[in-house]
Amino acid sequence: MSKLFLVVLFITAIVPASNAKLRFLIDEVNRDHAPYAKLALYMTERYITPKARTLIIMENCEHCKPGLLNMHTRLLRYFLKQFNPTMSLQLFFGLPEERLWDYNLFIVDSMHAFKNLSIHIPVTHYEYQFHFFIILTLRTRSERKAIEHMEQIFMECLRLHVGNVVLMFQFDNTHTFHFYTYTPFGVAYCRKIVDVAEFNNYANGRLAEDRLFPPHFHNFHGCTLNVCLRLGYPFVGHRGDDQQLQMQNIHLLDGLEADILKILAKAMNFHVNISIPKEDSVIGEFQNSTGCFAELASEKADIALGCLSSSDTLRHVFSYSITYHQSPFVFIVRSGLHFGPIKQLALGFCKDVWLWIGSCCLVGMILIRLVVTFASPRICEQIIGHPRRSDCTNLIVIMMGNPINSRPHHICPRLLLMTWLLATLVLRNAYQAKLFETLRISRRIPVPRSIAGLAAEQYKLIFDSYVDFYPRNMTTIQHNLTNRYGIVQDSETPHIATVSMLDTLAWHNQQNWQTSRLTYVDEPIYNIQLSMFFKKHSMLRMVFDNYIKRLMTSGITSHIASKHVKKHFQVMNTRSQRLPAISSNMLKGLYMLYLMLMGLGCTLFGLELLTSRCRGIKRIIDWFHNVEGSWD
Repeated sequence: MSKLFLVVLFITAIVPASNAKLRFLIDEVNRDHAPYAKLALYMTERYITPKARTLIIMENCEHCKPGLLNMHTRLLRYFLKQFNPTMSLQLFFGLPEERLWDYNLFIVDSMHAFKNLSIHIPVTHYEYQFHFFIILTLRTRSERKAIEHMEQIFMECLRLHVGNVVLMFQFDNTHTFHFYTYTPFGVAYCRKIVDVAEFNNYANGRLAEDRLFPPHFHNFHGCTLNVCLRLGYPFVGHRGDDQQLQMQNIHLLDGLEADILKILAKAMNFHVNISIPKEDSVIGEFQNSTGCFAELASEKADIALGCLSSSDTLRHVFSYSITYHQSPFVFIVRSGLHFGPIKQLALGFCKDVWLWIGSCCLVGMILIRLVVTFASPRICEQIIGHPRRSDCTNLIVIMMGNPINSRPHHICPRLLLMTWLLATLVLRNAYQAKLFETLRISRRIPVPRSIAGLAAEQYKLIFDSYVDFYPRNMTTIQHNLTNRYGIVQDSETPHIATVSMLDTLAWHNQQNWQTSRLTYVDEPIYNIQLSMFFKKHSMLRMVFDNYIKRLMTSGITSHIASKHVKKHFQVMNTRSQRLPAISSNMLKGLYMLYLMLMGLGCTLFGLELLTSRCRGIKRIIDWFHNVEGSWD
């Protein structure tokens, strides 16, 4: 007893009699940090080390007593001393804007300590899936008080949009460590409060479940998500009007992405609050986004979809799901414009052709009159025939399609007549062959097959902005896609093009299959990858990715795409196509015209017969024929 008394006296003499240092010595003897440190080290090495290379450790103790503060210090010291050296650790005790990593370990004693860490999600170009492993060292036996601190900690995690959160806690005078998590969606609440749930525990050296982080929630319990839509067929369309009640009806949505949204809403049990902004959805790098992206940035919308591409250069500003559909972004041109056999057949009816024919006739008549006037009768008869009958004049008249009244008697006029008849025979046969070919085969103007070919042929681009893949001086701004299609379709020159997704072109051709002449250039500009967009590092991204992967692996997304996008309409009017066989039904108009001509011929023949019996009819027929006399 005397030795024990001397030891106590020595300690009290060296160490000042303060409550803090006595608690430090008691903590050294009790080693309260050991259970926390060993379990935290075990859980980290087993479940975090295989998945990450860096672990961020943050510690804060608000209004800690010396014993608890010393416990934090001992816990960190033990953790750093015993940790596996293959993984890097980073300690940070200030503002961690640039220090958060995929996996983060927090050691706090209360909800105030966790909030005072001032955690901010860093703005990066990369997509992180944050995991929070929180060690709560609160000393209490009251379950209500512990749940109150956990709720506040989890509400802070919800504010940061972090869903992978696990909190380790041990009640006083117990040997069991409990692992808690939270769910922001429930039957009676939707992100207004959180539900604290225990999903694992550690007792007697064993875990109840072989996991550190809880599984992702898959049920929204009928909660409402704000969905912003960018309308555009065949991806998202709305069959209702602008009334607010009809706008909120998800069943009035139509299109590829609309069907996927309906399936996800039914599978995950959530309702939607739909908003459709009038302005276009464009990502801005300096907080100047528009449309659905502006609603995401201001947290008015939870999800944005509708032909939104995850291949956008500024996609890092927001989070986005995995790609569930791809479509090439291509140049759109018009095929079959002002070219082909049809136009060649119509050349004979052009005003320029008739102008040249009339000019040739006039020149020929003038030359004939000059020969008749100034040449001797013998020379005149050898060149152009009898001056009074004007054989060469008959040749000129033949050019206008009239018959020959009498053939020439001399060699020179006969040679001219034979040459002309032979030329007309060849021309008529060639014209008939071309006509037959036109009726059998449809040919279109060849369009460029590459982007370089468009630029080489001086195609004018019509788009809603200037792009880096086409010359700026050959680009005209037009914001509306339908108007751009109309300009290319109705253009009088073939050298006009626009750009759009190939699926959009297929849908347009399907809707206008009788009149559309739009086709595309084979060389794509790039692929547009359709995805849903969320706020940066949103917890919804993980949940939606899991279900979208299931839809893709089961082939449902492919089936939906084939339902709304008809591939064979992408290549309309781009090749020569064999026309169907000519049937009697197609020739009804020809048969009617033939019957009309035969009826007219029979009527005229009957009138000719009546002229021999009725002088009045003969005078009428002669007046129609305008007979002035006969040739000598």
